[in-house]
Amino acid sequence: MPTSLTVKKIIFHIFLVFLIPVSISSADFAGDFGTSQMTISDGLSNNSVTVIFQDSYGFLWIGTEDGLNRYDGYNYITYRHNPSDKHSISGNYIQCIVQGEDNDLWIGTRNNGLSRLDYSTGRFTTFLSHPGDENSLPENGVYGLLTDEYGDLWVKTQSFVSVFKGDSIGFENYGHFNNVFNVREVISYPLLLESDSSILVGTKDGLNRFNTETRHFSRLRCEEPGSKANHESVLDLVRWKGNTLLLACSSGLNILRANLSGHFEKTSVMNFPADKMPDANDVLLLKNGNLVVGTGQGLFFYDQSSDGQGFTPGKKLFESYDITSVFEDRSGIIWAGTRFNGVLKVNPAPPKVKTLPREVLQGEAFGSLNFQSVFQDNKGNLWLGTIDSGIYKYNPTANEVRNYPIECRGRKNTYPHAVYVIFEDDEGVLWAGTNCGLYSLDDNSDRFEEFRSGLDFGIDNLIKTNHIYSLSNDFEGNLWIGTGFGLYRFDGRYVFSHFFDEKEASGLYSDHINALTTDEEGNLWIGTSGGLNVWDRDTKQIGRVPFLGNDSIGIRTSILSLELAYNGDVWVGTRSGVWTLDPEKPLPELMEGNRNLENDMIQSVVADHTNRAWVSTNKGISCLNPDGTVFNFDVVDGLPGYVFNQNSVFKNREGTLFFGGTRGVCWFHPDSLHYNLNKPPLAITRIGIVRRGKESDTFWPFTDEISFKYRAFTSLEIGFSALEFTQPGKNRYRVFLEGYDSEWRPVTRENSVSFSNLLPGEYTLKLVASNNDFTWNNDPLELKIIVTPPLWMSNYALAFYILALIFVLHLFVNYRVRHYRKANRELQEKTVNKNQIEAQREVLTRINRSFTDSINYARRIQKAMTPSEASFSEVFSDSFVYLRARDIVSGDFFWFHEKGEKVFVAAVDCTGHGVPGAFMSIIGIDLLKNIVEVQGVESPAEILKTMNGDLIRTLHRQQPVVEEEGRVNDGMDMSLIVIDRKKKTLEFSGAYNGFYLVRDNEIHTYKGDRFPVGYLKDGESPVFTRKEVFLKDDDVVYLFSDGLPDQFGGPDHKKFKYRRFRLLLLHIHNMAFNDQKRFLHQKTEEWMEGAVEQVDDMLVIGFKPLAGLKGTDDSTDL
Repeated sequence: MPTSLTVKKIIFHIFLVFLIPVSISSADFAGDFGTSQMTISDGLSNNSVTVIFQDSYGFLWIGTEDGLNRYDGYNYITYRHNPSDKHSISGNYIQCIVQGEDNDLWIGTRNNGLSRLDYSTGRFTTFLSHPGDENSLPENGVYGLLTDEYGDLWVKTQSFVSVFKGDSIGFENYGHFNNVFNVREVISYPLLLESDSSILVGTKDGLNRFNTETRHFSRLRCEEPGSKANHESVLDLVRWKGNTLLLACSSGLNILRANLSGHFEKTSVMNFPADKMPDANDVLLLKNGNLVVGTGQGLFFYDQSSDGQGFTPGKKLFESYDITSVFEDRSGIIWAGTRFNGVLKVNPAPPKVKTLPREVLQGEAFGSLNFQSVFQDNKGNLWLGTIDSGIYKYNPTANEVRNYPIECRGRKNTYPHAVYVIFEDDEGVLWAGTNCGLYSLDDNSDRFEEFRSGLDFGIDNLIKTNHIYSLSNDFEGNLWIGTGFGLYRFDGRYVFSHFFDEKEASGLYSDHINALTTDEEGNLWIGTSGGLNVWDRDTKQIGRVPFLGNDSIGIRTSILSLELAYNGDVWVGTRSGVWTLDPEKPLPELMEGNRNLENDMIQSVVADHTNRAWVSTNKGISCLNPDGTVFNFDVVDGLPGYVFNQNSVFKNREGTLFFGGTRGVCWFHPDSLHYNLNKPPLAITRIGIVRRGKESDTFWPFTDEISFKYRAFTSLEIGFSALEFTQPGKNRYRVFLEGYDSEWRPVTRENSVSFSNLLPGEYTLKLVASNNDFTWNNDPLELKIIVTPPLWMSNYALAFYILALIFVLHLFVNYRVRHYRKANRELQEKTVNKNQIEAQREVLTRINRSFTDSINYARRIQKAMTPSEASFSEVFSDSFVYLRARDIVSGDFFWFHEKGEKVFVAAVDCTGHGVPGAFMSIIGIDLLKNIVEVQGVESPAEILKTMNGDLIRTLHRQQPVVEEEGRVNDGMDMSLIVIDRKKKTLEFSGAYNGFYLVRDNEIHTYKGDRFPVGYLKDGESPVFTRKEVFLKDDDVVYLFSDGLPDQFGGPDHKKFKYRRFRLLLLHIHNMAFNDQKRFLHQKTEEWMEGAVEQVDDMLVIGFKPLAGLKGTDDSTDL
């Protein structure tokens, strides 16, 4: 049903958005009303609002010039005309809305007829004008709707009034006077049930009375005393008292009183000059008897006069806006639709807290509204310490403000002087702690003077240059001074100091003192930036109070505020919530309800007389009740801002609480707070079935029962809303799915719930909701949910499964009987041939033993020909050789030769493994010895080239090389390096295989040529590439075959691969080389998981080429 805007309309509305500002300026607000605005950026389909209506469920319907919107407090659902959907709304320009007796919603549109929304299906039915059909609508422009006491629907078009007689009959139409030359652009005309037999009809040509018995119209005169009667456009009509009406028309708002002639006498309510009289577009009579009028110049509020016969002007709001419609919802919220500026929301309820009067703030009496401290004296004066403007004394009775500057005499710095604490001691002296020391109010001079004890210049100077954050009296009358550097005690004559000592296990946690309070026993509790301390009155010692986290592990926390509760407990405000402790058993515990706080940085905490904890945070003020429930207050509740200052709190003798913040001060008495007592109606807004992450099906939410088939990986998602719009974001919910949940789920602000993989069966979803102030509607909204089983889970399927199981068991029993009979026959045959089998087994055992002995002998020969790891470590002290054969003998081998300053090292992987590979390794060793030792070739590239030719000749002596068919394709993959220890260079050539060089914790890869030894290219031996590398002392070189990278294993049974191999070498290269070998073997075993077969021989050689080289000129053949 929802459709998109046409291109022309989109361009038009974008133009309007930029032409007319949609933000509400502070000048538009008069009085203390809470106001907000919703526009197209919040989801509204259009900023030009024509009508606002609340249905019986509690949804707010907002008609605009481009679509109908349903608002649930969180989201807008938009309905637009869709030409391809006959069940969509008939038009997008909405002019009037009314709800019928059967809860169906009727919507009148401009030039697109009448639509009816069936709440049981969510479908629209359209009623249009059909020329020649006397029972259709007479015109397509619908300007007014009314349902009378009999349930009949009355429809106002431009020239007719029609009554709907049902789908089968249609409409009965009655025409009234219409001056075609009087053209006026209006949104709607009113229909008002005057009596059982008459309806008042507003038109552009005046007011008419329609007699429902005779079906005749009569034009009414609205006579103003001293002037002639006229017939002006009637825009709205409301019954006030009895037959007295309120008329909104082009001449403003008027009171209509019936006269003896059956006409009306009108009296103007709006006192404007005739040439400046605003059009009264809509009039709203509030539940309290007052009046709100929507005009082209904003909202006008009128209070009912004391005699009840008229109205007196009140506040004006949004004077720059053209108000098109006004509506009061069930909670008393006033909604105003505007032209071009969306919907305006006005909450006429007084704010919960008090702040500085507007006239005081507008007078700029305060140089700063960032109040770091607050105090009220016995005369009711408020003392407010600011961040940069000294102290202000505010007299609420006289609205007088006086500034007390703080003069830091003799200071070189000229930074602003912040007042962090204002405190009155037991002697009545008023103290001020600042960022430049301690001050007290001198009664004679009425000024704040700097503190001087006069006895110890050093201590005085230390306090003078310190930041004073907290002050407190103990039972002996001592003044405790908490500063940014140490704790001080002033007994009236001397000053004693306490400091943090990191060498001591007791004493202060930190020198930065944030808060002080005294408990009922006279002990002083000290909140520092490092933790909580307590000064014992009896022992005069400072002890530490540990905070324990999970698993009883001590945690370090910064203490921001302290409070002595009414029950004697000490409350501790920290950066991670409120803690409480019993002074007799100082084990701090988190207070109930911390998880429901809007912010857990507790700037201040104070207790009221019912032992509720009131805390100020970086996101408003919260009240923690003993049962764990939390009330959160923000700027909507009247707070001057969200952020409050540390320890800027005061409680007077009457229990009134004062909080200072960065944008002002507020105060209230906890027992005098106004709470919202409207129970919220609850409605389901969305029901969807999600399968594998995609929504596969939806249900119309206004139903009592849904049913769907069970499928795996399916979740049921249900959205709901408490339709109480004071602060929808603070509405709360509880959910219980009968048949699934064992108890009600915890209170939450989430307005949706999801159930995954519900098994077939019947469930009942129960929902309850509260408004922003925890007023609960405990009458649960219920939805029956039926999950039907698929065919394979039905009773028929169960019966089939039982029969099938019986059949399978029968087959199994028969099969076992036949199997045992057959096994018995085979056993008898095996017994006859047992002797023959034993003889064959002995022969095979002898053959296997002989074959194994031969291979073991071959292994000893191969081992004798290849160099040992011990000899290799004599040349390279930091080295290892990891050779892991797949079979008894290996096709991988390593070889090295020391010749003067040069050392030749090769890692070779011969074709095949086992015995064939071993034969190839013997050939390879012999060729390397001959080429390097006998022929004296030293270049690795020339060695490989020579070896390539010799290997081909060795393997193909009995067959021509040019013959491809039947030729032996054996060869070797190898990497060969020559290390010149004198020049500190490394020369490398490789046949397929390369080597890794690890330097400065980075691994460098050097690749060999892409052909093996034993390869001919165009009948000639290919040329191998030579690479030279300059070595550093800590370089580590790794030679290897492809055995380990190609080994299968791991959780996914995949190859180890070179990337993982390089990371492994990089991880272990700093270990001792023996440890590297063990680690490499361990990782190989873990990769093969002890059950995966080794696929090839493995060879890894690691060494430091410049570590442990022996200096000798003799050639050593190894």
